[in-house]
Amino acid sequence: MLGTIALASAAMRMVSRGGDSIGAQLAPYLFFFANVLVAAIAVGTIALLAQGRLLPRSPVRAAE
Repeated sequence: MLGTIALASAAMRMVSRGGDSIGAQLAPYLFFFANVLVAAIAVGTIALLAQGRLLPRSPVRAAE
């Protein structure tokens, strides 16, 4: 996930500095893809949390 965000961020910085390469043309699409990926991971995490499957259950030991 971090690599995706870094790629989109680098492309957007290149555009803001006046870059005129293929990366500059792809920047909006990379930014959109990165945001969709982050949103999908967030939704998946919230869904797992709501189902109680995000964290493993720890065994409860009986008191002696």
